[in-house]
Amino acid sequence: MSTPSTSQNPKEEFNATIKFPAGDFVFKANKIGIEKSVDSSGSECWVLKAFQDTYKDPAIKSGLADEIFSIQLTIAGETSANNQPFQPGTRPPILTKNSGNLFKIVVIKPDNGKPTDTIEYHIGKSGSTTYLWNKEKTCITGAFSLLVENAQEEPFQLFGSFNLLNRGNHSI
Repeated sequence: MSTPSTSQNPKEEFNATIKFPAGDFVFKANKIGIEKSVDSSGSECWVLKAFQDTYKDPAIKSGLADEIFSIQLTIAGETSANNQPFQPGTRPPILTKNSGNLFKIVVIKPDNGKPTDTIEYHIGKSGSTTYLWNKEKTCITGAFSLLVENAQEEPFQLFGSFNLLNRGNHSI
């Protein structure tokens, strides 16, 4: 991976291809979150969270989503990294610097009653990232490759890129 440039400031986005065992899924975030944090070892890090709401009926894009995919990258506090290896990920709320995970939240909407969620955890096993913050740390651009496992311990790959503004949680 080559180091991305923040000299150009294209549209804010977080895109990925998830290579599920049953086929590819194109991930395009509609919400993101960036927060400064500390991992389980006490190291400063940044947590990048990207979310894509999906609907069974594509014509209906309001209200509760049927599924929410989330990619979470926990990166070091440095201004830039080139081919930084990922460590194995951990389940939330535990953070591990230089790791990534994929989550699928399935929203169950009963006819009568309150919706409930089930979460599928696809914990990161290995991968790498390249990223670059601008001087003020208001924008980060980067790319990543991540190997995760599903509940049946089947490995699958996801890779993508991002150009994000550091504005906390917001829609894009």
